[in-house]
Amino acid sequence: MDKIWHKLYDYESKDLIERYIEKNHNRKASKRQITEISSNFIQGREFFRNSEKANFSVKPLLLYYGVNSISRGLILLLNPHLSESSLKPSHGLDTINWRDYISNNNIINLPVEIKKGAFYELIKETKNLSYLKLNSNGVNWNATFPMPNLNNRFTLSDLIQSFPDLTIEYNKWTSDNLHPLKIESFDNENNVYKFKICKYNINISNIQDTLDNKFEIINIVELQNYFELTISQDFVPQFTQSINQDPFESGTVVISKIINGNIYLNSLSQFYCLSFFLGMLSRYFPSYWVNVNKTEKGDCIYPLFLKSLDLISKEYPKLIAEFLDNPRKK
Repeated sequence: MDKIWHKLYDYESKDLIERYIEKNHNRKASKRQITEISSNFIQGREFFRNSEKANFSVKPLLLYYGVNSISRGLILLLNPHLSESSLKPSHGLDTINWRDYISNNNIINLPVEIKKGAFYELIKETKNLSYLKLNSNGVNWNATFPMPNLNNRFTLSDLIQSFPDLTIEYNKWTSDNLHPLKIESFDNENNVYKFKICKYNINISNIQDTLDNKFEIINIVELQNYFELTISQDFVPQFTQSINQDPFESGTVVISKIINGNIYLNSLSQFYCLSFFLGMLSRYFPSYWVNVNKTEKGDCIYPLFLKSLDLISKEYPKLIAEFLDNPRKK
């Protein structure tokens, strides 16, 4: 983790912020810009650092503030025409009647609505692009997704289903049977995608369910170790990076479910959303949040929440660093 933060220290430095803006935007950074960018990264680092020592009761809120701060720093780096005063102070996500859902123990269906604010600015300035590592330890691929619309709604369940690394915990919590599709290799030509999909614990019905009838499946061939899948390029699959805990393993990319059937989010905005859900739960419904880890009836969501917090803490700074290390599409 320290290695990643050492990379992000660059964006606390006046000289290095000036160089970044001159190189990427061909303009000289103002003193105001430098102060605003560095302040967000400094504050974000401190929120993350303090979250490591924090109790479960407040950890998600500190993490969310950290995610929000370094996201705002990234936004200001990517668009030098913006300033702190021009960014809306809102989260960019609204909770919808959460009290009713929590009273009915319906956490899985907690809804949010996309609004103007930090979340939407993050998607817009990153162009809803994910940097990915397919059979590689370094970024060797990127995918740009359609922009979501303001006022689109989705639930906590919709979001979790787009995280391959939470599949086991989600399936245990819901007794569901999600099957993200691990990509062994892929090619795109002649208006079709061609994939080799890992066959382990997957059948043709699982493939069809994950694609959710959103794509024209041209052909599926079952071979000894994998499925050969051909689909139309009329739609973009939800490509998501799966996190390998072993540093010696190469990167894994999966096709996961599209959020609510039509909402695409890049990796940064997926994690921002996840952090928002957990942060707002702990902030505004502390009695529910604190009781989650008391090993009482209804605590089967606890492993999912713990894994989510761990992923946010370890992976979000990495995603920010990767985004800043790689060239953006103009």
